[in-house]
Amino acid sequence: MNRYILYNKPKKIDLNNIPVHLAKAFSKIFKGLPYSIISLDTNYSGLVLFYLDETFDIDIRSKKIKVLLDIQFKNDLKNDEIKKITEDILSVDKNLNFAFKSSELGIETTLYFQNSITEILKKFDSLNIDRVLISNLDKFEIPRGNYRVLKDIEVFNFKSLSHSPNKTPR
Repeated sequence: MNRYILYNKPKKIDLNNIPVHLAKAFSKIFKGLPYSIISLDTNYSGLVLFYLDETFDIDIRSKKIKVLLDIQFKNDLKNDEIKKITEDILSVDKNLNFAFKSSELGIETTLYFQNSITEILKKFDSLNIDRVLISNLDKFEIPRGNYRVLKDIEVFNFKSLSHSPNKTPR
């Protein structure tokens, strides 16, 4: 049984103590079996993926799963702040893409580097960090605090886009 649930997490929700409506839904959907999670820190909002799939090895695939982070800062950034942030995040992931717009920063990186990058961003007075995309899955049709079960084609596409770097022996 493979099941995937996409949740648009509010900023203050602690995933170690999920809301009652989620716990009840997960109990039915996962039939009481233990599930895995592609999670976020309690202080961040955005997409979280809960899944029950023995064939999906997150440790192997995390370097292939793209994530898009939307960061809002309390104030417009000065040139020296932009330069320092740029240097610091590129020291973690040389292949990431990013774009600044006054008090906002968009970063495309991989799940593997995400936590290191968010740790760096904490130092720069970020107001909000929001994960808006995981691979091909976005949050825009899921209101904050809600979830939905992924369709088979979405799971297939997600797994295809985050394919394992290891070739299967023939």
